[in-house]
Amino acid sequence: MDTSQKPRNIRAKLGTLFGCIAGLIFSFSAWGLDALSIANSHGVLPWLKFLIGSVCVISLYGLAGFFSAKQGGFLLTIVRFITTALVSAWLVAHLPYEGMNTGIKIFYPSLPDLASHMFHEAAQARFILTAIVFSVIAILSSLFFDNLINQAYAATSRISTILPLIIFSIFFITAGFIGDYFNNRPFNQPMVQINSFIQKAQAIQQGEITIQPGEDTWANTFLRLNIDLDVPYRVITGEIAPAFSSAQVFVQFSKTWYECLVVLDQPFLCRPYNS
Repeated sequence: MDTSQKPRNIRAKLGTLFGCIAGLIFSFSAWGLDALSIANSHGVLPWLKFLIGSVCVISLYGLAGFFSAKQGGFLLTIVRFITTALVSAWLVAHLPYEGMNTGIKIFYPSLPDLASHMFHEAAQARFILTAIVFSVIAILSSLFFDNLINQAYAATSRISTILPLIIFSIFFITAGFIGDYFNNRPFNQPMVQINSFIQKAQAIQQGEITIQPGEDTWANTFLRLNIDLDVPYRVITGEIAPAFSSAQVFVQFSKTWYECLVVLDQPFLCRPYNS
């Protein structure tokens, strides 16, 4: 091997490492925490968005890091990372809609009517906002990329190699949290709230806690169904209002589905669902 190529090859490996770790960190903050919330709330397909998104994002950021470190060029580095950021923004915004719709049709063919999420104008506005924020973060990370790669290349210890990687990753964990807040929370928070009230209603029904007549209206929403709540159940967020102020949440107890209206994270009505 030509010895003049060795530094470039090492930089390319470091760039790939930086990009892949950035993509992994982004994926965890954008979809991993969301998946944990959905799983803990008995939601369906909790890891679907994380699996699809992480494969795409880790690959894209790995390629962006590889070519930016190997070929250099400040403007090209910015272009590569902005392009990757825009694709990431599209995934974060659209996976809760088209991604989940497709997943439910494949894995739960009997349920598509319960979760036909429409990508409405408010969702489009959030996508645009997410894309702008991601692009700004991509530009900022590009400003530091070459210097951080050089620091890692010249490092004389493992700690001094890891420190530039940690600094670089901060940009992407921030982007992931912002993307999750704008795009995933409208879907997972209604499920989280419904799940908490179901668990409280279960405890009341089993006599583990007691309430006075008229107390705890939200748990009573489920107690008034007059069914055994101490059974396995699953939850799906259905249609969400364009202003994100209310949502349909479907809950299955045994073989029966119930439709709940959640307004400002509080259940106002639950009734048997008739498709």
